[in-house]
Amino acid sequence: MGVSIKPPLVCAMLGAALPAHADKMSLSDAPIHQPIVLNCDFVTECYEAEPCQDTRFSVTLEGQASGFEDVNLLVDVRMRSEAADVPLMGNRSNGALALAGSVDGGRHMVTTNADGTARFTVHDADGPMMVSYLGSCAPQP
Repeated sequence: MGVSIKPPLVCAMLGAALPAHADKMSLSDAPIHQPIVLNCDFVTECYEAEPCQDTRFSVTLEGQASGFEDVNLLVDVRMRSEAADVPLMGNRSNGALALAGSVDGGRHMVTTNADGTARFTVHDADGPMMVSYLGSCAPQP
């Protein structure tokens, strides 16, 4: 994963004060690092304007949250499923995740609440096409 985000961006995103040598720091220098390993199971699929229907679709999110304060962290994960392997970046704020990434022209977004309820959406401008999944994510046992 090896994310290297420059300190002014990290400072703006997290509102943290940075040391004098901040211009030589990366996110790997942040004091807080928390692993993320989640299994997400989606049970509802909504395709474009069609009625939603039952489904069974799962993804795994695996990576790391890092930052300067534990309530608001930057997140770098891989989302793996039978359909795709997508790098996602975003943030975790008070236990909720907001992640986004792209692969093969599709924009993938995952959001979760602190209680684990989740939405995964794929947008593709070539269709145009949009599909949204509803379900939940839980830490991998």
